[in-house]
Amino acid sequence: MRTLFFIASNQDFSDAHLSKIENINPENVIIFSLHSDDSSSELQEKFDEMKIPNAVHSLTPLSTSGVEDVYQLRSLAWDVAKEMLNSIGEAESPIVMLGRGSSLHDHLLWLVGNSFNSEQYHWDGEGLEEYRHNDVHLNSEIASKVLGTILELGGKNYYNGSNDFSAEDIAAFGNVTEMSGVQAATKPSIDRNYVKINRSDLRPPTYELTTKGFPVALNYWKQDRKYAENPIFKRLLISFARFGEKREEELMKIMSTIKPHDSYLFIFQRYLNESDYSGILTLEEAIENDKLSSIHEELENCRKLLNWKKEVEGFEIVHPLVVINPKSDAGFALHFYRKLFNTIRNYEYNMEQHLWTFDITSCMASIRNYVSTFSVASESKINYVLKSTKGKGSTGMEISSSPFSRADHVLNVPSSLAIESLSSLPTSRLNVLVILMYFQEGLFNKNEPDNELDELLSIPEEIVVNDGLSWADIVKFGDELRLIHGDKIKIPKNQTHVLEALYSNQFISRVNDTKANRYVLTELGDFVANWLVKNLGLE
Repeated sequence: MRTLFFIASNQDFSDAHLSKIENINPENVIIFSLHSDDSSSELQEKFDEMKIPNAVHSLTPLSTSGVEDVYQLRSLAWDVAKEMLNSIGEAESPIVMLGRGSSLHDHLLWLVGNSFNSEQYHWDGEGLEEYRHNDVHLNSEIASKVLGTILELGGKNYYNGSNDFSAEDIAAFGNVTEMSGVQAATKPSIDRNYVKINRSDLRPPTYELTTKGFPVALNYWKQDRKYAENPIFKRLLISFARFGEKREEELMKIMSTIKPHDSYLFIFQRYLNESDYSGILTLEEAIENDKLSSIHEELENCRKLLNWKKEVEGFEIVHPLVVINPKSDAGFALHFYRKLFNTIRNYEYNMEQHLWTFDITSCMASIRNYVSTFSVASESKINYVLKSTKGKGSTGMEISSSPFSRADHVLNVPSSLAIESLSSLPTSRLNVLVILMYFQEGLFNKNEPDNELDELLSIPEEIVVNDGLSWADIVKFGDELRLIHGDKIKIPKNQTHVLEALYSNQFISRVNDTKANRYVLTELGDFVANWLVKNLGLE
């Protein structure tokens, strides 16, 4: 049975929207309700008239009302994801419709729907190019490297705007393959519509990533970066903000809540009813664009505000981007992907490599699925800042003033790896988190001295900082846990892939030891580990 899932909101659902549902032709509809005053009851009546079976599933409110502690507050995104997962997981052929609710709800619906290979549509656009993060897209190592090379060449050619490259360009970059082998290496990608060939009588054929191929290339590029380079410690925060009528100041408030980063990329967004211009520009390009003269003053205010913030707090700023009248179609998606990646990489060429974090709090509905795709494909951390003051929240629900600190309202949003834990899958990567949690709770520290004298005599001559666990320790304690829990605890042989996956998703952090890297849980990792213990029956 084809079941459509979407989020009710306070926005109007027009006849055009209902016609879109008729064209999709679902056999059943599930409406995710955010609060009692949303449009779910009205929509139910519409679907009853259309004779489409339907039901309303209420989601945990984005509010601190009834929240007893910080841990419960920070688990809100996980609770919502779990509720969506339980509903969508029961459907034979799920369909998700994106573009409503808060940016957090929209991302979680995309993520959970994606994990179940759902069809994807947008309320204000068309059918979306699907990216399956956990799929094996290419079986050839050289084919995947060529994809990543085309992507990286785009970043290298930031200033001339090139995004298609010849076989000679690709072969020369990093000695990926011989020039004659590029055609053979790209064939699997061409067959899957990841790459297209541009032919001309004036120059040799060039190769270019498609909308479908870009996130695939991004993920392969990310994998190569993790294993080929030195550890990365600097952090980049990518944040979104509306501008005009002083709304850009909201960004400053959100940014001051999230813990400091080394560098910032601000993406300003605006719908202009008086202009048919649509595109993505740097802030400088937007200020110089005659078609955008009506907002030049506001853009100048944005620039002044950022420069002041930079001087006061001493951080670095990536060239800010401006999104004007975004569209929910494949062409705009590719434009967004390219502009975002090339901007970040151009900055990193001139500075240092960074770990990327996306703050999706104020992301426009039209581009949210692009941001979800990009952040998950790049295995970036994702944050959402929950409203902490009295007033109307992002879902339209009235909320009261929060008793928690502003910093407590920064929610870590589930990633693709986290979905595995929500699905209760006992994967080897996630079992590492369980072992680290048990260690930090003292489960493996049973050989305590019988008295103070024994304790004094047991102190080593040379004290070494030994926080966390090495890979050898993880394997050892995994064997001990397996005696208790059986095959639910499995640790693989390939430590690099496991640890880098957990590290890049910021579930663990490194603690340098005199001999080998040791690892401890982050706050996010601790939450996932506790969730796993509960859902896998490992108490």
